[in-house]
Amino acid sequence: MAKCIDDILKAAAGSLTRKEAEAIINEVEARFGKKFPKTKTNPFKRPDRPGRKQTGGVEYSADESGSKSRETLMQEAAVEAFQEKVNAKKQVARRRELQVEKQAIREVQLAKLGGDVKAIEAMLVDPRGEVTLQGRIRAIREKYLADLTEPLEALAKDEQWRRMDPVEREVRLAEALMDQDIVQRKTAPPGKGVKWDAVDDLAMAYRLMDDAAYTRKNEAGADIQYTKGHMPQVWDSSGVRLFGLSAGEKARMAVSAATRKAYQTRARQRWIDYVLPRIDRSRYPDPETGLDMADDKLREMLSDVWQTIASNGLTGDVVSEGGNLAEQLGAHRQIWFKDARSFVESNREFGARDLFSAITGEAVRHAKDIALLETYGPNPTMGFKTDLAHAMARQAEDNPGAGRKGSHRAQLIFDELSGKSIGAPEDRAAIDSLAKYDLVSRSFKGLRNLIASAKLGMLPFLQINDLATFRAIAKSDGLGAGKTIRAAISLFNPANASDRKAARRHGILAQMVLGDAALRYGGDTGNGQGWTSKLANATVKWSGAQHWTDSLKQAFQVSIGWHLADAKNISFDQLSGKFGEMIRRYGITAKEWDIIRSSETVTLAGEQTITPHTVSRYVPREYDAKAYAEVRSAAEKVGAMMAEEADFAILQPDAKTRTYFLGKTSEGEISGEIVRSIAFFKTFSIAMITKAIPRVVKSGEGAPLGKTRAFTEFLLIGTIAGAMTIQLKELAKGRNPRDMDSLGFMAAAFMQSGGLGIFGDFMFSDANRFGGDLAESFLGPVVGFAGDFKRLTVGNVQQVAEGKDPKLAAETIQFIKNYTPLMNLWYTRLALDHALFFHAQEAANPGYLRRVRRRVERQQNQSWWWSPDENQPKVPDLKEAFGGR
Repeated sequence: MAKCIDDILKAAAGSLTRKEAEAIINEVEARFGKKFPKTKTNPFKRPDRPGRKQTGGVEYSADESGSKSRETLMQEAAVEAFQEKVNAKKQVARRRELQVEKQAIREVQLAKLGGDVKAIEAMLVDPRGEVTLQGRIRAIREKYLADLTEPLEALAKDEQWRRMDPVEREVRLAEALMDQDIVQRKTAPPGKGVKWDAVDDLAMAYRLMDDAAYTRKNEAGADIQYTKGHMPQVWDSSGVRLFGLSAGEKARMAVSAATRKAYQTRARQRWIDYVLPRIDRSRYPDPETGLDMADDKLREMLSDVWQTIASNGLTGDVVSEGGNLAEQLGAHRQIWFKDARSFVESNREFGARDLFSAITGEAVRHAKDIALLETYGPNPTMGFKTDLAHAMARQAEDNPGAGRKGSHRAQLIFDELSGKSIGAPEDRAAIDSLAKYDLVSRSFKGLRNLIASAKLGMLPFLQINDLATFRAIAKSDGLGAGKTIRAAISLFNPANASDRKAARRHGILAQMVLGDAALRYGGDTGNGQGWTSKLANATVKWSGAQHWTDSLKQAFQVSIGWHLADAKNISFDQLSGKFGEMIRRYGITAKEWDIIRSSETVTLAGEQTITPHTVSRYVPREYDAKAYAEVRSAAEKVGAMMAEEADFAILQPDAKTRTYFLGKTSEGEISGEIVRSIAFFKTFSIAMITKAIPRVVKSGEGAPLGKTRAFTEFLLIGTIAGAMTIQLKELAKGRNPRDMDSLGFMAAAFMQSGGLGIFGDFMFSDANRFGGDLAESFLGPVVGFAGDFKRLTVGNVQQVAEGKDPKLAAETIQFIKNYTPLMNLWYTRLALDHALFFHAQEAANPGYLRRVRRRVERQQNQSWWWSPDENQPKVPDLKEAFGGR
């Protein structure tokens, strides 16, 4: 044994201590129950294969069946343990160096920003001379999604593909993804009989994107071993945790602590029973025999995998309590399935539900991981907390009482960006305690999605307010409002699909493939995998709101690309005005500017444009690792600048906005869900106050008169847009326009302009646009739903008990109308009212329609162009908007 230890130490060349070498041998001997074999040669030099003798090596014997001898297996196990130990120590040293290197870079950046907690926040979400973590995530995500956009769109149009059964489609795609040699097949010489179609194009694009992402993670400190044919696995921890349980069992788990462990064990066993016959056993050899692992050992291994996924350990949350992202990624576990159908069935049971979501989900996850690693080092949590501690110490030097000022919000923003605050509360590691949060979280989120699907049908009218922020931010960035609006008109044109597709391929709003447009309006609305999420997003899409949002965001980014191309002949020192300020705000250096302006251009919306994609393809004269890093940095800063500025122009609540309401609350906790329900539909208003208005005011030239002028102009345009919103909503209800010659109308239009439009409705009546009172509006539409449901049920029971005539039928019809998904789209609402609901309400409550008409005429001094009690519409009388009634 001493000789073996000496061999290990000699081969390790100082990387291991004698104590570590002894531990390796002892572990191998304990595993095999036998003393380590003595050899006259170095046992740690691998032969090519068992049974072959090498010079200076040892001859490994084999039995007659060809199986390896126990001595051979012991030696191979020692070699593997030795290599793992050496590599682990090297990785620790490398990660330590990277952590120190990233820390030093951030110290310089933070010092430029002031070094206090505000500087920490600026590094996260507020570009002030450096690209933010949020911007870096967006830029990398856009790049990876852009790589997938063209093959995704081509496959969606493929007629043969569209005719296939949905499950068979995914099986065919999974087969292509599992093809270990797909890249080699694509590059094979012509005439070799290689079949290739749109499915293979997408599979190859994913493989290239995925491999590039893993390589970049490894460069940043991870140690992910490359494995051919690995699949995009995005497992739902809650789905795994509750696998195979009935609705009743899930409900009992949520309310009864005594039954949780038993049901959790049942879910674990059912999951193992499901997965076991579907895995590729050849991927799991027994370390003692080299043969396929026996069922009992496989079940034990799968039990560990279940624990990992169910507890959000290594497959979901980017930053755990330990925070060492590089180690988590290196230890990533993947389930190897025996065939494509097994993978697709499993993915539909407890994964991303469809393979396309899994593919795009991988791109999103890669972007977040890479941005965290490259910004804060292999241990992002430790890196951020170190920065925060230094910032608080600096603040305390100036004012001892202000040391922690702002630190809580900065931590919340970091948690939001890294994903830590998304999910169950802090005790999520205790799996049996998570069941009570699953039911609460899914119930509240499902309810919010359903309400969004029922209430967002009029959304396009509210979006007219975007014109005010669009124009104001364009001016603040030195883009020129006229040219930017021309880009908007071009890309908004439904017939101009070619430019929109070309823009996505160049990394300009490639996120459109995610289909999460509803997130702009409802906090977590549309964010999820269930059918309620799909309904919320379908409402935003079918109402036309998604097309509006995506087109204007793309137009704003394309406008930036136009101005970059126009400035190709301007040196960095000559960049001036607000456009130059925008360039410097995102930390673009002189060298990176030279790369940007030397890049090729592409024609988008009729103009020469520089895009993140064209910048990334720039080839410097000396193309070494440093030059490659500079090109990549320049491309990502352009991508971050375009994405972040577009989110100002077409206002999108960001991580900072969400923390104003959500704080440190968690999904699944009653308190957290109540807060999310109150914030429902309000994050947009908060973003207007905290994000857009400060930028507009700051952009004013000269102080204070210039800032006042900029703000006044913004409010004036917004008020005009708010007036248009009010009148369009009235027309969609069958009413003639309101008389605008009144202080009340102007006040309502002003409220609409600031994203607070729900309160503008109270300028004319005691109920908001959703039918609730003022208190319910402040508390959110979820409380309004509860109030309506109470009035429908308990309220009618009380009326009967008091001897009053209940209005159950009429109120039921109104409740169905108000809360049925997709029922209130702006172009179908009035037709459905006259074809169905008005007749039903009149039958249930005679005289109802006449009372509605008179109440509107009396309270709001409005007439109708299609009265509820009339079958035929009239032409709207637009003169009433100007006092013409």
